[in-house]
Amino acid sequence: MLRVDRRLLVQFDWQLFGLAALLIVAGLVTVSTLVPRLGARQLVALSIATVAAMVVVAVDYRTLARWACWAYGFGLLFLLGVLLAGRSALGAGRWFQVGPDGL
Repeated sequence: MLRVDRRLLVQFDWQLFGLAALLIVAGLVTVSTLVPRLGARQLVALSIATVAAMVVVAVDYRTLARWACWAYGFGLLFLLGVLLAGRSALGAGRWFQVGPDGL
């Protein structure tokens, strides 16, 4: 089980979190009103990003610093792979095709 350091809760910037959440909800409502299918996709992306952010916040920064070089190397390899094997979309971006979506 993941233990949460109580200092995280005390030192967390709740005001910034609340304002960001308010902006996110306003954006989701706007997108969902205009294009409901896109609003659902945005909600899925928000859920994945929230879980990723919680993991990053919960992990000690020294652990993240130990893995930083490996993550940087992986990012460079990913960019090289997109350059060599990616496809162009909308004339500007290059993407890996993963199922029905691009990555």
